[in-house]
Amino acid sequence: MDQMEEVEELINNIDEAYLDTIDDVQDQFDKQIEDYEYINDLIESNMDLLEIMYGEKNYNAMQNYYDMLQRNNIRQLDSLKQQRQFWKEQWDAAVARGDTNAAEKFKENYKETIKNLNSLIQESAETLQDKYVNAIDKIFDELDKKLSNGHGTDYLNTQW
Repeated sequence: MDQMEEVEELINNIDEAYLDTIDDVQDQFDKQIEDYEYINDLIESNMDLLEIMYGEKNYNAMQNYYDMLQRNNIRQLDSLKQQRQFWKEQWDAAVARGDTNAAEKFKENYKETIKNLNSLIQESAETLQDKYVNAIDKIFDELDKKLSNGHGTDYLNTQW
């Protein structure tokens, strides 16, 4: 009977270690996403400083920052898609072998990854919208300067 209890305890320890490993993998994925978010925060901070120092009309520099944000978002989206695929495969495998505890953890991680992915898709769309507004503003600013010999129509309005 003692051997049977020892085997049961060993099985329980293995199960716990396996579930802990799932948590460790999720922690590593979370760390990766935090790194992407940190890069976005740095870029956005630089954009804010640029606007404070040079105003809203530094379109070329802002375009460069929007490009950096877009590239970082694309990399983060790719990473989240890979995570989604990984968790789905693990979830399906756990269900197939009847491991309900692991399947539940994989399912939770899969759902959380989907949530993060959807949030990032929305954030990326907003960044793209800001990028295009910046490009349109640049075009109108250049047109305004060409129509007014570099003075701007606001200046012309005050002169007339």
